[in-house]
Amino acid sequence: MAQILQINKDNNLVLVGMDDKTTLEVSPLDFDFAIAEGMLIDAYKHEDRYIFSQSNNTASGVPIPYGMKPVNKIPYALLFFFFGHIGIHEFYAGNPKKAFLWILGCVGSIICLCFPLLIFIPAVFICAIITFCKEADENGQILIKGKR
Repeated sequence: MAQILQINKDNNLVLVGMDDKTTLEVSPLDFDFAIAEGMLIDAYKHEDRYIFSQSNNTASGVPIPYGMKPVNKIPYALLFFFFGHIGIHEFYAGNPKKAFLWILGCVGSIICLCFPLLIFIPAVFICAIITFCKEADENGQILIKGKR
């Protein structure tokens, strides 16, 4: 999967980051769909030219920005609200490393005589409420930070 890194309108070039960590400069006319910076695309090499197609990695037809991941809003927000202090919502979102950091934060708060819990747990509830307030797409998904 490739990514559109930069669209330079001055010299009419698009900089595409390829899977193998190389870059490629192409014309915007090489795309038969609307493009945007950060958009993930599929790139295929055919002899001496590239063919680009729109990636299926979209939510509601809108490109998913790099570093964001779609998750179902209701289960994610409920897990965040009830079990957010121990990181269960991050397991649901497919971010086990972040989940373990949440668990360490919770255990660390308990070890430190519960004083940080007075700040930690209300912060989790506030974040969960913010998650509830995010507008979902027609599939009920919201975008969160994390690897796809």
